[in-house]
Formats: sequence, C-alpha cells, structure tokens
Amino acid sequence: MAQSRNTKKMFNYAYGIGASIVILGALFKIQHWPGGGLMLSIGMIVEALVFFLSAFESIEEDLDWSLVYPELSGGSKRSSKFVIAKIG
Repeated sequence: MAQSRNTKKMFNYAYGIGASIVILGALFKIQHWPGGGLMLSIGMIVEALVFFLSAFESIEEDLDWSLVYPELSGGSKRSSKFVIAKIG
C-alpha cells in the first residue's frame, strides 16, 4: 500500500475521529444518555478498520545516522581543535 502524504494524513484523521467517537460514546454510556451504545459501536468499528489497514503499511527506511555521527559506526569522533590565544 503506497503511503503518500495525503494517505498518511487521511489515516491520522481516521484515528482521531474514531477515537473521539469512542470517547464520546463512553461518556454517553456513563451518563446514561441515549445513543451511547451506537456511538461506541461506530467508533470501535472505525478504529478496528483503521488498525486493520495500518497492518499493511509499508515500512519506511531508517536514516543512516552514521553518516552524520561517524562514532555510531565505530568511526572516530571528529576532533575540533581550538587554538586558545594567550593575551598579554
């Protein structure tokens, strides 16, 4: 499944909307307000679908930090040699 920027944004919206519906459904159930069961069911179904689809997301390649920090690959640290001038 190709992960474009828009697809990732859509998944983030789906996570947030599903979670907010679940939270509101729980509030409605706790307060014994009508519609809580339906809200919980819808929110849980949305969350389950999003988690199911996210199982097929492609794995992103990690950055090679040893190019920036050579000590991570066993190389030596870059030594910075400062010359301190004695004044006076």
